[in-house]
Amino acid sequence: MKLDARKLAALQNVTRAKWDACSQDLRQAVREEQQIQRQLDRLADRKRQYLEVLASDDPATWGEKEAVLKWIRWFERERRNLICALAKARVNQEVERNRTRESFGRNQAVNSLLERAGKLKRQTEARNV
Repeated sequence: MKLDARKLAALQNVTRAKWDACSQDLRQAVREEQQIQRQLDRLADRKRQYLEVLASDDPATWGEKEAVLKWIRWFERERRNLICALAKARVNQEVERNRTRESFGRNQAVNSLLERAGKLKRQTEARNV
């Protein structure tokens, strides 16, 4: 089997570009997941603050407590939506991780072939000398 170094070099460029693109997509998927997780954390912090208001001994008016209770209901809906978005982001991240792993493997295979072609060329040249 003859390994054409020029074709392998071109193929190496293509597989490297694909790997770079997949890596970028994976980084974006990770950032999306982190952003949603930060939103969930901020909401949880705010909920703790509001619960402290409800639990405090300060004489709060019924209207203030009612507003906090309405906010908590909104919080639960928002939290549910963010958890769904987080699950989708994690699935997307896993898909991107698999695509990146596959493109990395292809890139490594082409690199190995190119290295092997270089060794064969050097061996052939050494025999012809």
